[in-house]
Amino acid sequence: TGEVTVRIGPFAGVFAGRVIISDEVAPQSCTLTIEGTGKIGFLQGVGAIEMTELEGQKTLMKYSGEAQIGGKVASVGQRLFDTVSKSMMKQGLDTLNGFLKSNAA
Repeated sequence: TGEVTVRIGPFAGVFAGRVIISDEVAPQSCTLTIEGTGKIGFLQGVGAIEMTELEGQKTLMKYSGEAQIGGKVASVGQRLFDTVSKSMMKQGLDTLNGFLKSNAA
């Protein structure tokens, strides 16, 4: 559980929610289900993560997902939401990558 502040177009707000990890086949794959609500709307999504060990202590991570938004924030349109969600995903994965690199040293 947690909170995240999100800005999508003219709307900004705090979403409180949770991430549920299921269908876990450690260390190869899992499913993430995301549920969040805030004053400007709601978000529901599901994603799949698949990891493959590569040479040189590297891991290839493939992911896919779908999300639905509703409420005031939905008025910005799916295209803008897609752009913001991809940016947030990249930021999160870059942070995870930095954390993993620092712990591997």
